[in-house]
Amino acid sequence: MGCLPESGGCERQRTDPFVNHLNWLEGTNYVHKACLDVIDRNTPQPEALYVDEDSAARLVIERKNLVWPPEYAVGHKNDHFLVDLVTEGLRDLISDDAYELQLELAISGSRVELEEFADLITETVRARFAEIRGGMRVGSTQAGRRWAFWRGDQQERTFEGAPETGLGVHWDVPTSGESSGKPPDGFLKEVARLFGACVPKFEPYMDARRILVIEQHGDMRYMGAWWWKRVLELVVMPTEIQELWDGMFDWLDDDEQGWTFEKLYPSGDPPNLDLKPAKA
Repeated sequence: MGCLPESGGCERQRTDPFVNHLNWLEGTNYVHKACLDVIDRNTPQPEALYVDEDSAARLVIERKNLVWPPEYAVGHKNDHFLVDLVTEGLRDLISDDAYELQLELAISGSRVELEEFADLITETVRARFAEIRGGMRVGSTQAGRRWAFWRGDQQERTFEGAPETGLGVHWDVPTSGESSGKPPDGFLKEVARLFGACVPKFEPYMDARRILVIEQHGDMRYMGAWWWKRVLELVVMPTEIQELWDGMFDWLDDDEQGWTFEKLYPSGDPPNLDLKPAKA
């Protein structure tokens, strides 16, 4: 569980990018009034209360991180550990040109296993470096340890605004089921648990507008309204949750990062993916 922005506590909620986005999108004038879960730590509370200064309408917001699969956080840490090892092991070879490394996302394994995998990559690249310089792509297709290494293109790097030399890393991003498939049972249980945790928080505020904002991580990061329509056919949305939105901090273009938001429930509203996102 966390708030948007990711850090800064109650003070940062006074300039919440989601509320800024909502005000811009709907022409409302919601202003921060209280950090409810700070004021009352003895009973379940939403994170923040806002009041529209034009209409006096109240808005309460709860935010949740939704991570799937559960081991994603460990895998993400493993990814960076592995890349750091490979980069250090090849530092003397990759400083004068562009090289690309492709890996599976959220790799599994113990520290020793990851060190062994990094050694395999660096030893293979060193043994076949002349071939790589000549345009050869080397690697492995072994499940769970797929990787590829090749010489990149400095001009393409320049066009993308990336460093012209050194190691560029690309991750194969898995998707949780085909577009026609059923969401994983474990994911549905996690969503039901998350919804259930919000019920006692929203119950005292049934006269207010009640919004749950989720930030998705892992396989679910880019799953939008089309995916959630399928999820909500299988998981009952409690009446205490009036609206469900997705918030994501991502690249807006080649040079700038910021928050984007999409309304996931209730359905029938036009998607907000192409609307101007609120900046952090």
